[in-house]
Amino acid sequence: FRSMTDERRHVSSAAYAEHLEVHRGGVGVQMVVDSGSRRLRSTVKTTEGEPRFTGRDTELDTIERQLRSRCVVVLSGAPGLGKSRLAREYAHKHAGEYPGGLFFIPFEQPPPLELARLLHDIDRSRAAGESIEDQCRRALAELGNSGRTLLVYDAVADERTLRNWLPHDGLDWHLIATSTSARWARAWSRVEVRTLGEHAERELVLSILGDVAETGTERLMRRIAAKAVGVTVELCASAAAAYERLYLGYAVEDVEAALATETSSSFESAWNLLSPAAQLTLQVASTYVSTRFPSSLVVDALGYIGQDPSTTSNAIDEA
Repeated sequence: FRSMTDERRHVSSAAYAEHLEVHRGGVGVQMVVDSGSRRLRSTVKTTEGEPRFTGRDTELDTIERQLRSRCVVVLSGAPGLGKSRLAREYAHKHAGEYPGGLFFIPFEQPPPLELARLLHDIDRSRAAGESIEDQCRRALAELGNSGRTLLVYDAVADERTLRNWLPHDGLDWHLIATSTSARWARAWSRVEVRTLGEHAERELVLSILGDVAETGTERLMRRIAAKAVGVTVELCASAAAAYERLYLGYAVEDVEAALATETSSSFESAWNLLSPAAQLTLQVASTYVSTRFPSSLVVDALGYIGQDPSTTSNAIDEA
């Protein structure tokens, strides 16, 4: 819920950028990267400030190898395993190979609105009365014209949807699609994303906990990993919730005890670590049915039932 202005605005990457100008808008962060005389357009949000990326070197190598001979690679696997983060990591690692730009396109509900927004990015005006779908189709006819372009299609429902929204043949592009569907024909180049190995899980949890827990960290780490049952997103959420409690002065034993209760649904362990005020804040926020909105809406809504704004502000930070 926090204002996007609190995010870090600079990314250091000797591989492809010296300066990064950040523009807010759309679903992701639009970036224009200066590297000498070259300018690289990108809507692939930076991973700066996110949990450490670990345990996926094999998958990164496989994506790179498959894109040498194919235009499309599908990252498939269960929800919450980090497919989107894997695609973003690949994009940033190989940004120098895509002078035409890096573009992240959410596919929650086609037609993908971000494709239509790319018309502005590639300096094409919108025709009067033109539908969103027509704008998307027109963008697909342009991507790859000004140099090799990388597209990340996130959360594609199935192969029929992907086939229906492929860029035009003959243009210079690569595409990485993420999907929870397991039904893909053998003709597709596919990378199956599985749960992290035990060593990678440990590295990830410890990178989030840091040195805030001086004793009992190993035991707490094992408890968090056991509760996440291989779901990377829940692993991060539970570790972050544990870190917050430890930072506020709770004993390791108390945090471990809160995680010890059997869980039957995703994120329940992290939910149990939240204060009642933070739980209420999330419940109110969920009524907006939107991925982004001003935090003032939540503050005002809870103010009507008598909750102090400072309490709500702290609850937002905790959540």
